Amino acid sequence: MVKSGSPRRRANGEGSMYRIKNGRWRAAATWIDAGGNRHRKYVTGKTQADVRARLTQVQAGIERGETSTRMTVGQFLAQWLEAERQRVRPATWRQREQYVRTYLKPHLGRVVISKLTPADVERMTSSLMRLGLSPRTAVHARVILRKALTDA
Repeated sequence: MVKSGSPRRRANGEGSMYRIKNGRWRAAATWIDAGGNRHRKYVTGKTQADVRARLTQVQAGIERGETSTRMTVGQFLAQWLEAERQRVRPATWRQREQYVRTYLKPHLGRVVISKLTPADVERMTSSLMRLGLSPRTAVHARVILRKALTDA
């Protein structure tokens, strides 16, 4: 039971919004990922309306699955492969898994996905060819990466 005059509580999943010491507003959205880990993302702004709008954008991103800004390319590719297993034939999935395991993860696996640049992909492609692999293999690895990022 909420006493009259007490602040209204927000429902689970709505996030929280409050004023901080410097007079600005801050909001936080909390979610639990597939692994059961709790995460929180903060947004800050001058007005309560601005923060509410930004919080709504963050929550929409969470609903679309855009939850982790620290996720690495390797972590993302592992999740993508699991989803891909349901969508493609077994032979296709085995080939994609092999390319991810042998070419993509060793070269790009530790890069944070939000910091992945075209230069990183170019370095990976040229590195594969320097290792003696055919240009076709390097291009195919790139195509699989593009498919995964497009699906995201």
